Amino acid sequence: MKYLDIIMGNTAVGEVITLGRSSYKVTSLLGEGGFAFVFAVEEVGSGKSFALKRLLASDEESRALAEQEVHVMVSLSSYRGEPV
Repeated sequence: MKYLDIIMGNTAVGEVITLGRSSYKVTSLLGEGGFAFVFAVEEVGSGKSFALKRLLASDEESRALAEQEVHVMVSLSSYRGEPV
């Protein structure tokens, strides 16, 4: 988990992340790719489980690609997540 600690600003299993008005507890790392990590999270209070994808963008080109991915996911009718 040391690599993740460096890259993710100390995001680790057990950490609580607040996004908007909701808080989520990180329960595990599900996977990682070229510019993203996917975590299993549990909403604090409701106990509902979700996947949280954290995109990494170290430059403007990466940021543009990440934003494009978010817009595509939001446009899909079956997508029920909330971009942050």
